[in-house]
Amino acid sequence: DAPPISESVGNRFYVGVFDGLGGRGSAAHVGKHGPRTQAWYASRVARDSVSEYLLSSTKCTLNQLELAIENRFSAEFQAAQPSTSSRLSGTLVSDESQAFPSTMALAEIDFAEKEIVTYWAGDSRCYLIDFGGMRPLTKDESSATTLHEAYSAPPLSNFISRGHVQVRSHRTRFPVSPFCVFACSDGLHEQLSPIDFAVFLLKRLCEAKTCLLYTSDAADE
Repeated sequence: DAPPISESVGNRFYVGVFDGLGGRGSAAHVGKHGPRTQAWYASRVARDSVSEYLLSSTKCTLNQLELAIENRFSAEFQAAQPSTSSRLSGTLVSDESQAFPSTMALAEIDFAEKEIVTYWAGDSRCYLIDFGGMRPLTKDESSATTLHEAYSAPPLSNFISRGHVQVRSHRTRFPVSPFCVFACSDGLHEQLSPIDFAVFLLKRLCEAKTCLLYTSDAADE
């Protein structure tokens, strides 16, 4: 994963995560950070393009966000040679338009409008926890309508790549009760049930003395 986004811009706060698709993006690429996989570079370029756009804009819009990602991917990867077999997995990227793949999940918490706007591509997800429990703020490209179904959904096709940028968005009004928003780069459906995941997050939240310790302890565990 690329380093997450945690940015305050005016009356808005952003939290975002970016996860390169290791299997599909396992082909090697030699860039300014040396030899890495396409997925490694893709997640970081996606992260940087989104961060730069958020810091330079007065208001995030879906079309401009997609354009910022598309322009950055084109500038960084357009000259890259066709994919070759990765020594890590021995696989090929069969469709060059899908080279340099990454997911993303971004939540904009707008305190002026009292709403949460989520932007995502792929199976990285945003969740909201309030007194009513935990619920997803993003929806994978599947028929899943509940948290349990979302956890059970297979990997998806609407990821960001060199030749394809399609981001989804959704608006949610602030809950009446206090709430937390989480951005998760990778589904934990193979390790934790939805209920176990919610309990884990809430338990660590209650035990942590500061937000920094909370994120650090949760990530370590």
